[in-house]
Amino acid sequence: MAIVAHARPFVIGVDTRARNHAVSILACPTGEIVDEAQFPATAAGLSRAVSWAGRRTGGDVTVLWVIEGTGTYGARLRAVAADTGYTVVEAPRMNARANRTIGKSDPLDARRIAAAALPLHETQLREPRADDGVRAAVKVLLAARSPRPKSGSSELSVGAPGGGVAGDRRRGPR
Repeated sequence: MAIVAHARPFVIGVDTRARNHAVSILACPTGEIVDEAQFPATAAGLSRAVSWAGRRTGGDVTVLWVIEGTGTYGARLRAVAADTGYTVVEAPRMNARANRTIGKSDPLDARRIAAAALPLHETQLREPRADDGVRAAVKVLLAARSPRPKSGSSELSVGAPGGGVAGDRRRGPR
């Protein structure tokens, strides 16, 4: 299997934030910057971002979108790009220490995200988590089954004789 830089014409890196997303388009295989921009994280802004990227890449749907936070701030952009027909993956894990002395900005992070995907084999790309609600349901179920609340003080530990829970038929220490 080929590396991303040889298998795709462009890689689009996205650094996501609550209010806006920085987008950087790199040409493959060289990693040359085609264009960069920032868009608001609104429905109109996300649609503009995908249209803008389509114009810059000639509408080629084999372009790879590499989005940071596809389960959080980038979830809506992931859905818009995927609905348009693009392949979308989660940003690869990067070494923060190696980039610590270089500087930090959203456009620079978007460029680093795209560049980090270039040398990876297609099989190494991280698929976004399914947005089917199963993870959220399991989280709720686990929280409901938890024997003790996670906070230090709760209504369950107050007022029961013998240190038990009110209504609990067991007595004495557990």
